[in-house]
Parts: sequence; structure tokens; C-alpha cells
Amino acid sequence: MDLAKDKIFDLIIVGAGMMGSAAARHASLIPNTSVCLIGPQEPKIRKGHQIFGCWFDEGRICRRVSAMHTWSNLATHSIARFRDLEDDTGINFYTESGYMDINPSQEEFNEMMEASHKAGLAAKDISQSWKEKFPYFNISKDKYVMLEEENAGHINPRALVSAQQTAAHLHGAYIIRDIVETIKPAEKNKEKVRWLVVTESGKELQGNNVLVAAGGFAGLKHLFASVAPRRQPALQLRTQTIAFLKLPQEEVKRLRQS
Repeated sequence: MDLAKDKIFDLIIVGAGMMGSAAARHASLIPNTSVCLIGPQEPKIRKGHQIFGCWFDEGRICRRVSAMHTWSNLATHSIARFRDLEDDTGINFYTESGYMDINPSQEEFNEMMEASHKAGLAAKDISQSWKEKFPYFNISKDKYVMLEEENAGHINPRALVSAQQTAAHLHGAYIIRDIVETIKPAEKNKEKVRWLVVTESGKELQGNNVLVAAGGFAGLKHLFASVAPRRQPALQLRTQTIAFLKLPQEEVKRLRQS
């Protein structure tokens, strides 16, 4: 039985990644607001997939200090709520291991330290003393080193998305594992419905508001063909290379004892 088929949602969220799942959790906390989150799960077979989320990995740096005030402010408020989300869902995704920034530019380093001071974030300048705390590192003398010991570290994106969706579900949100094909205005005879969201499997969901949080995949399907014919979202796609280093257990043990 499809409980969502005849329901009219106050909000339908297209895209169940880091942004969409967080939006679903926040929206589910609004009194008398029905929420539906739509998006596929991570594919078990990676070859031939269509949707491949940016959150299909195990490690992402999180920190509060930034020369960009808005970014820093949002990060500060978000990190402060990580433990509450973990407690509410029983899903652990945050490791408070601290954050160290090694910068070749004194100007950029000074901007970061000034931003930390203004925001009261207590980042430390360890450019001259890093070896006392990290004797196993080899940092050249011409580098500037900042350390943020508290409220910084790394998160597991997969687990964070799972926690966001679990919290949203606990507060009544519907979660549908499907890919949205298109969004179109409802027929005129449906007075209480503004939008129809059609999925690949043929589901047709009714809602009064639609939030598209599909990231770079917003232009993959004909999501907006009925809303803005022959137009595509103006997306700027970027690549980012991330290297994950795997250490032998003996080395991990040695570093912990250093």
C-alpha cells in the first residue's frame, strides 16, 4: 500500500543527499507540516549508475575557523548540534579530533587568525611549537601553522545523511527511494494541489511546495521541463581531488603512542 500516493504534502524535497536530508529534518520540525523526501539510495553496483552523490564517502573535514564570516558562522552553529543529532538518532558520525591548517601564505594565515579572534573560536598559532605536539610531522620552517583543537575534526557523510533522514522520519517525514523524472504544475481541477512530482517508477506525488536539492544532478533529468521549457539550471560544476591515505595498524599504533 502506497501511503504517499493520495497525500498532499506541504513540502516535497527532491534530492536525498546532505542538503536535502538536512532540509527534510528541519522541515519535519515545523508544526503541522507534512514532508516528503525523495532520492535514491547509494548504488550497490557503481558501474552504470545515474545518480552518484557527493556524500558517498567516509571522511569530510569540519572546522569553524574561516576568513569567510558567513561560512564560519554556519559551521559553528552546525557543529554545535552534531552531538544532539547523534543522541537523537543513535547514529555516530562526528569525530572531534581537531583541525590543523598549514599555510605557505602569511597573509592568508593572518586572516584566519584574525577571523578566529573576532569570532571567539580560540584557534592557536603553533607555527613555532608544532613539533612539541606533533613530533612525527615534518613541516618546513617557512610555513604557518594554525590549530583548532575543539569543535573541529571530521564527519562521516554517509552516517550524517543517515542520521538526518532518521531524525526526519522520527518526526513524521515520508522518505521515498526513487529518482524524480520531472516536476509539473498540477491540473487546474486540483484546487488544493500546486505541484506534481513524477518519479522514474511512475509514482506521482502531490505537493504545494517543492524544494530541489539535487546539486549537480539538477540538470540530468527533465526536472524543470514543464516549469521552464527548453531551459536548464545554470550550474557551475567543479572537481576536487581528495586523497585518502591508509596506514598499517602498526603505524597507527606507533603514532598514537608518540
